[in-house]
Amino acid sequence: MARPQTRDVERWFLRRGFSALLDGTSMRRRRAARLARALAMVFVLVMVFEVPAYTSNRWIALAVSVAVVLLTWLVGNLIRRRPPFALPDRVTALDRAVFLLFPPLVLLFVPQDYDLAREYEVPAQVIGVVAAVAMFLGQLVLLGVITLLAYSGVMALGPWLWRRVVASFVAGGTALGRTLPLLLGVVGFLFFTGELWQSVGRLSPFSYALALGLFIALGSLFLYSRGLDLEKLARF
Repeated sequence: MARPQTRDVERWFLRRGFSALLDGTSMRRRRAARLARALAMVFVLVMVFEVPAYTSNRWIALAVSVAVVLLTWLVGNLIRRRPPFALPDRVTALDRAVFLLFPPLVLLFVPQDYDLAREYEVPAQVIGVVAAVAMFLGQLVLLGVITLLAYSGVMALGPWLWRRVVASFVAGGTALGRTLPLLLGVVGFLFFTGELWQSVGRLSPFSYALALGLFIALGSLFLYSRGLDLEKLARF
C-alpha cells in the first residue's frame, strides 16, 4: 500500500477511536512513534518545569535540566545513527530508564536548601533523597499512564467522543429551535387567560414592544430553522 493510502487508512481508524485494531499491522510503528514523542514531550516538561520546582536553586536546576535534555537527545540519536535533532520514532528500554531515572538524578546532584534542613533539623542530603524518590514515583506513574493511553486507544477515542458530543449538542439545538417557538406560540395563544392579556394591555409602550418582539423573534427563528431544511432538499 502506498504511503498516502496508509496514512488515510490510519487516519480513518484514529478518527473513529479504533487505533487498537492497528495492532499486528505495519501501521503499529506509527503508534510507537506517537508514544515516543508523547514521552519525549512529557520528559522535557518535567525537566524544565517540575525538577526546578523541587529545589530552592531553581536557576541551577533549570540549567542542569536543559543541558541533560539536550545531551540525552543528541546521544540517543547518535546511538541510533539518526540525525542529531531527529524526533524519536520508538521507545526502547533505555528510553524508559532515562525517563524514570534522569529527573531524580538531577535532584540528587543539585544542592538543596540548607535553611529548610536547619528548620526541620533534617540533613540536606535526606531532603534531596526524599525529593528524588517522590520524583521517581511520579515518573513511574506518568510512564504507566501514557503507555496505557497510547496502547489502549483512549487517546484516539477522546477526539472522536468530543466530535460526537458536539454533534449531539448541535442536533439538539437545531431540534429545540424548530419546536420551541411553535410550542411557545401555542401556549401563548391558547392557554393564556383573558386577565393575562388585559395585564399585557396595561404595559408601557416599551414593555409592550418587547413582548411583541419576543413573538416576532420566536417566529423568525422557527421560519429560519424550516428554511434550512428547504435548502438541503433543494440541493438534494
